[in-house]
Amino acid sequence: MEGLQSVGIGYCAKHFPTLANTGNTDFDDKIIEFKMPIEQLHIAERYTPLIAHNLPAIMMSHVVFTGSCSPDTTNPASLSKDWINMLRNDLGFQGLIITDGVGALSLKAFTHSNTIRESMAKATLQAYKAGVDLVLGGAETYQTLRNAVLRCEIPIEQVRASAKRIKAFHERFPTFKPSINQDLKAQLETEAKSLYKDITGQNIQDN
Repeated sequence: MEGLQSVGIGYCAKHFPTLANTGNTDFDDKIIEFKMPIEQLHIAERYTPLIAHNLPAIMMSHVVFTGSCSPDTTNPASLSKDWINMLRNDLGFQGLIITDGVGALSLKAFTHSNTIRESMAKATLQAYKAGVDLVLGGAETYQTLRNAVLRCEIPIEQVRASAKRIKAFHERFPTFKPSINQDLKAQLETEAKSLYKDITGQNIQDN
């Protein structure tokens, strides 16, 4: 953490509360469950020290935690108001809360969607309603959020609070611009032009 902070690179802890070898939420076309008692995760012991060291962001897990003492046995943690309330209220985390990628096949199964696009829209809306600050998606997620705000499904105060956290993150971690090896850059550009000519029979500047 200190190394990343020292060079201005933003980072997050993931996946809250865990993935715990439950399966691949991105590629398994089924709901991924964690059935063991939640106390076995030692959540406070693992996350309290990170939060105390000013952890800037946490990514939520798409796993559904069905074991005893789970605050929500129905929804994936990434879409769960109860799990997010645990982060905010019980653990005192005030940084950015981010979803994992909402194009995950496990969410497609959870939302009973026919397409990934449909699933992304449903998951995005539920995640924002649950209280996340950022959804890891694309243009579809933006449009879903915009429409939800216009329909008053998500309070504008919540959007402003999230925007404030996002702004604070960017101010803490300004854009990282690593130094560029000019010789390597020239070599890669030459190789790219050569590959383009091999494929198309033309020079790049001819197009």
